Amino acid sequence: MFFYEAAAARPDRANLEDLRKGQFEGLQEAVRKEAARRPDLGGPGLHPTAGACAVGARKFLVAYNIYFGSNDVAAARSIAREIRAASGGLKGVKAMGVLAHGRAQLSMNITDFEATPISQVYRTVSNLAARYKVDLAEGEVIGLIPEAACERQSEWMRHLNGFDPMTKILEHRLGSPLPWPAEQSRFQ
Repeated sequence: MFFYEAAAARPDRANLEDLRKGQFEGLQEAVRKEAARRPDLGGPGLHPTAGACAVGARKFLVAYNIYFGSNDVAAARSIAREIRAASGGLKGVKAMGVLAHGRAQLSMNITDFEATPISQVYRTVSNLAARYKVDLAEGEVIGLIPEAACERQSEWMRHLNGFDPMTKILEHRLGSPLPWPAEQSRFQ
């Protein structure tokens, strides 16, 4: 078991991507050769079939995607490279450009929306899209988003496709949770 982010036992374990470096096969080899790569609990090697587990404590992650009006994945990848924190871009932003549903998509994890509000991410992406001559078609939030991250009058929220505050905002969902599966069958 590896601990990451605020649960990390060592500073070099804070970044989950650093722990995952080499994927399972590479990590399995690295833990045998490098004491610094061994798990925080268990080990020293990894289980041959069950692998490893990473446990972390972090701020709320907002998964936010922007679709472009074309399939120009090269532009999406270039924009991702410019905005991601690891490349010197926006603090708390992880991004990659992919092809999704036949369109270029900028897929982002915003790990610190307080340091970098989503409106700032959207403005930066919009400016870069203009430079790369690609249009922003629509945005989406994957999973839930905390009320504190919502900027109700912002352009990025107006750009969201099918955003329903009652089902997408964390605090609303906590106020009216889904019934447990056993309860669902009782009511049908």
